[in-house]
Amino acid sequence: MNFIKLQKKALEDVAKWNRERPVGQWVQLRLDDGTTRRTKTYAPAEVIGMTAVGWFVGIRGAYLLSRATPVSDAQSTESDFANTL
Repeated sequence: MNFIKLQKKALEDVAKWNRERPVGQWVQLRLDDGTTRRTKTYAPAEVIGMTAVGWFVGIRGAYLLSRATPVSDAQSTESDFANTL
């Protein structure tokens, strides 16, 4: 896939994410070491280069949206949030 197609797909993915998931959305995030962490978004998703990324509490820098699985607010508590800091 060329750069233009990759960037177009990333823009579409980000638009869909932001349309369907408000800032503050709880997610299960798969980290580089294979573990998962419950956290939430603190800013809208965006495209960096040709990659769709999100910004998550307790995570330094942006992380791939493909690594984030949304969970409902009912599945998360403020104690989950405290554990991400």
